[in-house]
Amino acid sequence: MQARLAAKLGDLTPEELAKVKEAWTRAEALGALVKDPTLLDKLLSKIGDAAKLEALLHVFPATELEGIVASVKHPERLALVIDHVGADSGSKMIRQWAAKGKFDRLDTFMERMTAGMTKELAETTGVRTRSIVIDSNTAIALMKDADPTLKATMNAGEIARVNYIKNLPPGTELRVANVTVGEVEGGVLATKGLPITVLRDSNEYKLLLSRLESMNLGGSKGTADRALLTDVFFAKREAGVVPTFVTGDKSIYNKLATEAGIDLENIGGRTLPELKPDGFTVTIEKRTIKVIPIAQ
Repeated sequence: MQARLAAKLGDLTPEELAKVKEAWTRAEALGALVKDPTLLDKLLSKIGDAAKLEALLHVFPATELEGIVASVKHPERLALVIDHVGADSGSKMIRQWAAKGKFDRLDTFMERMTAGMTKELAETTGVRTRSIVIDSNTAIALMKDADPTLKATMNAGEIARVNYIKNLPPGTELRVANVTVGEVEGGVLATKGLPITVLRDSNEYKLLLSRLESMNLGGSKGTADRALLTDVFFAKREAGVVPTFVTGDKSIYNKLATEAGIDLENIGGRTLPELKPDGFTVTIEKRTIKVIPIAQ
């Protein structure tokens, strides 16, 4: 048997042999992650790709993943969240939806990210001096403004966001991070994606993300906010450009202002948007962005 197997392997091209070795290595890795062969087969049939399944199993125990897979319409898309949001933030977002039984929200997020694969998520150009990164709430406000029915439901904060964007200089380029791609319906706004310069599982990315968590930026439900903002800090950019981030979220811009050394207790009764209408810079872990706070 071994002789016949060796002979067959000897007939393979180097490329074919490499693929066989890769498949064998992955099969061994999956077997180590899932001891139950029946469960492994079940998960593999649902995810449809051994590499995607291995990535998910490094984040979710097999029994937990089984429940998630059984509850979403397209389990093969789960790895997309991990790939484009990051293992840490992506898994937390998935778990938050799962804990509340909001699998419809997870399905919608994955559907929108899938649609963005050939658009925003495929963007390769860095931010320029005329680029600004908008948060998800600003993108949603712009979408409402474009719909006559939804426009009538806009609150003061959404109106302020839209007015700010409409008063930007001609030629301003709107950018959205990966989280926003999943949170906002695509094809409505003229936006570009936000490529980053490091891997989301790199030490430097995880360190900055951890700093934002220690600041409690966005609060207990701020996983998506912190993932978005970490991407802004690591945004690909043209030489000399400092990424600009626009937000009307007080819980975000006040935290960043404090980190930037602005004493919010002694600003003469003014709000931060009144004090810094043109924005301020903040540096975390040696990376700098400009933040423009919009009055709510």
